[in-house]
Amino acid sequence: MLKPVQRKQKTKTGDCFNCGNCQYHSEGDSYCDYNEPIFVLEDWCPTDEFMWCNGKHWIP
Repeated sequence: MLKPVQRKQKTKTGDCFNCGNCQYHSEGDSYCDYNEPIFVLEDWCPTDEFMWCNGKHWIP
């Protein structure tokens, strides 16, 4: 009998919504506190800086 094929699972990185670096500020605003504060959400809508690190600094 053949052995089952072992497939590697890709590690999924999240986005700014579920990152440990994303800190709630007020009224739906959030910022990333990795290096310097960068606002990634404004009124619960992603800004231009949303996912600025492309998931490189994402932590659960």
